[in-house]
Amino acid sequence: MNPSTFKKQPSLSMFCLSGFISLAALFGATYASAESCPDLSQVTGSLDNGTYKYQFGNWKGSNQPGAPDAEKSYLNAGLHFDRVTLAQRVISSTEGSEDPNETESPGTTVAYIRCDYVGAGDDARIRLVKRVGELPKPDAGTWENETTTNTAGTINKYCTHTSCSFK
Repeated sequence: MNPSTFKKQPSLSMFCLSGFISLAALFGATYASAESCPDLSQVTGSLDNGTYKYQFGNWKGSNQPGAPDAEKSYLNAGLHFDRVTLAQRVISSTEGSEDPNETESPGTTVAYIRCDYVGAGDDARIRLVKRVGELPKPDAGTWENETTTNTAGTINKYCTHTSCSFK
């Protein structure tokens, strides 16, 4: 037989390599790494237009604007983790009832994660919020349902232990 008549075939190692890459892509997309609330030591804060604001990456929060202590930082107030909440809501059509920086149209469902930290006294607290494309799923920890349905028609889930994580 003439060697030039043989059709070149991909090697077995190429098939294995392409199969491995496909599986890695599949598992990487399916099994996202778990997240948890940021440690307060990682959070930074600054005073902006009379209100103290907090941030860590995409996590954002602020004191209540116009409150007597709106300019006070609670980062060094001995706060501790209280709870994480996986939540949804529908953007209201009532003018002025939502965040003025809202970009979604009224009626749009948005998903977000809330991390609450509390300390001594009624005002010693920080809430960090991160908007997400879709509602995360609980991962580690003991998650419970809130007792009421949110405006999106789903039940928010919360967890009160620092080991709680979500995907």
